[in-house]
Amino acid sequence: MATFPARAATLRTVVESIARQLDVLYLYLNGYHEVPSWLGALANVRPLLGKGADGDLSATGKLAFLRHETSGICFTLDDDILYPPDYVERMVGLRERLCCGVALCVHGSVLPDLASWYYERSWLHDSETPLRHATPVNLAGSGTLCFSLDEVHPPFEDFLGPVQVDLAMSRRLLGAGQPLLAVPREAGWIRFMPHVGMTRAFKRSITQHTLSLRDSPELSSRHVRQVCADFVARRPRMPELAGVEQFLELLAPPDTRTGRTQPFPVTPYFMTKAVEFAALWFAR
Repeated sequence: MATFPARAATLRTVVESIARQLDVLYLYLNGYHEVPSWLGALANVRPLLGKGADGDLSATGKLAFLRHETSGICFTLDDDILYPPDYVERMVGLRERLCCGVALCVHGSVLPDLASWYYERSWLHDSETPLRHATPVNLAGSGTLCFSLDEVHPPFEDFLGPVQVDLAMSRRLLGAGQPLLAVPREAGWIRFMPHVGMTRAFKRSITQHTLSLRDSPELSSRHVRQVCADFVARRPRMPELAGVEQFLELLAPPDTRTGRTQPFPVTPYFMTKAVEFAALWFAR
């Protein structure tokens, strides 16, 4: 987890909602001059002062644990989410039932193949809304991401460029052949603290994320479909795979003549937003 002083008033509540479910929680403190005293009561929290580590890294600080851990199930977390008491148990349990080899998230979405703007979406599975089945996405929200370091262990140094944790982690996991699945849950299973985040500010401007999409073949419908098809083929039939099977039916198999898969579409709403993005681009 990474945080910064503007979230200090609610940080303790957030940390206490998840810390006791974990063996260790690395907390990267951007902009702090000293470690908050109340963290001393949580023996398994390891604070990392940004000024004594890699400086202020914004959200990228949540990946600093990659320098300290080499194995085990890991969770990347946000400092404005209240995690339920069964969060870790349910996420780990679903991974085990799926025979591992998969990355899970609560907040996830599908970027279209021809996205001209990072905030275009084909589908969005918002964290606070219900979801019946584990469903493939190509962009996982890194505040609710769970994967195994025994299966994928990217070097922390690979993320020290522009801040784009969701996109970078999704590319790395899909590129390693791991499906990204948004987990089934009831409405309100996790809850957000009332803060203004970076996303709202980013939506008013062009971001480096948009430029990175031009070089993200791992997010394409063709690649995501292949990863999911391979995943299903290596497992017995089970109820937990119903959402993945429905997803594969939606993305028809490649046409035998052209070899093309059904692309992830751009919805009318996001087409409108793309026009707004174009206006921003030319107004630079």
